[in-house]
Amino acid sequence: MPPSAAVLTAFLFTVPLAAASLFVVTDLGSLGGSQSTAFGINSQGTAVGAAQLPSGMGSAFVSSGGTMTALSAADATSSQANGINSSGQVVGTVYSFSGARATVWTGGLFSNLGTLGGVDSYALAINDAGSIAGSAGVRSGDAHAFLASNGHLTDLGTLGNSSWSAAYGVNNSNQVTGYSTTPDGAFHAFRWDESAGMVDIGTLGGNSYGMAINDLGDVAGSSASPQGFLHGFVWSGGMMKDLGTLGGGSSSAYGINGSGFVVGSSYVPESANTHAFLWMGSGLLDLNSLVPIDSGWELNAAYGINGNGQIVGSGTFQGQTRAFRLDPLGVALNAAAAIPEPGTFTMLAAAVVLVFVARALSVPSRQSCRDIVSNAAQEPG
Repeated sequence: MPPSAAVLTAFLFTVPLAAASLFVVTDLGSLGGSQSTAFGINSQGTAVGAAQLPSGMGSAFVSSGGTMTALSAADATSSQANGINSSGQVVGTVYSFSGARATVWTGGLFSNLGTLGGVDSYALAINDAGSIAGSAGVRSGDAHAFLASNGHLTDLGTLGNSSWSAAYGVNNSNQVTGYSTTPDGAFHAFRWDESAGMVDIGTLGGNSYGMAINDLGDVAGSSASPQGFLHGFVWSGGMMKDLGTLGGGSSSAYGINGSGFVVGSSYVPESANTHAFLWMGSGLLDLNSLVPIDSGWELNAAYGINGNGQIVGSGTFQGQTRAFRLDPLGVALNAAAAIPEPGTFTMLAAAVVLVFVARALSVPSRQSCRDIVSNAAQEPG
């Protein structure tokens, strides 16, 4: 029996199809205010993001072991953490009266990365070697994507010598994705590496925005369709695939893991709110349909996913916007561990599909957080 068939057979007998969920939802807490959002997660399940303090100011945080801890920075009026690597280094942006500064926290201690000669800078992603991607002001007053290693910022340029670019993702081969203006004023997603430089990866018909990149060089992001609606995409092997929506007009993809699974947010029919989604190769799955029905959560957006299938984002819980982490249920992981190929999270994917279909047949359907690309013409972050 081929591995794919073995997977489906195993889960038909190990996962109860009437089960309520494939993921457990964890509230990552707060810093005393009413809002928090998680933007990144590392291989150990440690999450980072931004949360409101009792004063109303936003603060970068790291959440581990059930505890949310504020990340401090001198002279900060607010801050936000965007990424974390396997060593626990955190990157983000610190805002003060003097401007915005790309920042890295190591062991809780912060340091600013500087700029490319201009005023502001923003750190948006970090890989396991500590290379950091972001955007920084240049002397002309424009902003360019950068890759920082050992404290040195490399200007990645723009598409067609235009005025603006920003890098939102970096993988462990120092390949970078983001988006740039083009000479005609549009925004196009790019992939950059040292040998090829910045390469336009195309669009679905309108502007496009690269948000995340995995170690295979696959890019997740969003692009406007010819009709003008944003749709999440995955770019792989030179081809851009439209991920569609959850039935609403638009969607945005924000994170991708090494298996090529994508997370993001999408509008749903008859609702002003977005729902977090998971894509595993065929159609978007509403993550609200994969958690306990009585969880009390409406999961609005998913921003990061690691290789273990843990997902972070933000949702509505008890009337507040709260950061969440989703953890795959042990039954799925334990069943997957008994089948050597093709890998743990691929096994989980089969279980997700089976339970999603079962719930769609037995449970009435149920009808926003940071939308990076909606402000594409403005500063990143």
